[in-house]
Amino acid sequence: ENDILSVKNDGFELYQYAKECGKKIICISDMYLPKEIIRQILKAKHYEVDDLYISSDTGKRKSSGDLFRYVLEKEKLRNDAMVHIGDNKDSDFLIPLSMGIVSFNLTNSMKIFSLQVQDMLVWIRLLQSQKYRIGKAC
Repeated sequence: ENDILSVKNDGFELYQYAKECGKKIICISDMYLPKEIIRQILKAKHYEVDDLYISSDTGKRKSSGDLFRYVLEKEKLRNDAMVHIGDNKDSDFLIPLSMGIVSFNLTNSMKIFSLQVQDMLVWIRLLQSQKYRIGKAC
């Protein structure tokens, strides 16, 4: 898996921005590998995360919404206090969005709105200042 997986530049820039802002970074994945293997792979790709919620460990899946509910409960978060970014239209965008979680689909958002990463960062800053409070602004 480590050899197959690659860093998406757009996603990595968003990750770096969130880290600079002091955001808590949580990885949520529908994956068969154990949590510690995923943590090692992320570290090898230069991602340092605060926590991991993996379907193989929790028995819950993003694709059903159960893993998002589990994370919200464990992290004691309101739905609108979480921002989820991923590349799967259904499990990373439509499902969390239907639950009131601010969601971005890197692939589709970039295509549909012709956004560059800077435009997405502006959008996130706008969300920070509006009703979707996602934490303190940098």
